Amino acid sequence: MVREVHRVLKPDAIAILTNGNMWSPFNLPSTLKQNRVRIEGARVRVHSLSPKSFSRLVAAGGFELLEISSYDYSYLPLAPLKLAAFLFGADYQQVYSRLMDVLENCSHIPTLRWFGKQLVVVCRKMA
Repeated sequence: MVREVHRVLKPDAIAILTNGNMWSPFNLPSTLKQNRVRIEGARVRVHSLSPKSFSRLVAAGGFELLEISSYDYSYLPLAPLKLAAFLFGADYQQVYSRLMDVLENCSHIPTLRWFGKQLVVVCRKMA
């Protein structure tokens, strides 16, 4: 995929690539299933990389790495949030939205920085 993106881009073009984050504890279920999961009934193989491996893959594909980070902290189960919101008379969607706002700041907390389920790299095709 990285080679094909490199092939079709003009020199100095920016690419944004994403991949599963192997370091996220929330990817453990797919890791235990040897990266085979069901998506809409179809069994597919997903690939997760560590941030370091993803950086190396991008560099080997002829890109200059500009930034790498993790995202998608939506792994929290909704049922407990809905129950708590119901018990306290709150709107669970607002509670969940506020929680996601807090979790999006995890990228600024060193111990939680790589907990997002996905990695994203911003890179430039070298001229």
